[in-house]
Amino acid sequence: TLEATGGSEEVTVTASGEYEIGSAPAGFKVEATDKGVKISAGANMQQKTGTLPLTLNADRSKTAKITITQNQKG
Repeated sequence: TLEATGGSEEVTVTASGEYEIGSAPAGFKVEATDKGVKISAGANMQQKTGTLPLTLNADRSKTAKITITQNQKG
């Protein structure tokens, strides 16, 4: 969960091999890091929620989903 004023959080991902990071939900920015994924958002007046899919390259049927929420200001 990100604050309404914006910011970022890093999520540690543990996988049995390399994985693909799916498209960032609307209003969020996503980038790969050495430990997993960094999720960022700017200041926001309304609550936002989205899902970020991760897919294992060696077995595309293996996926994980990260739920992202940004609080509403006020």
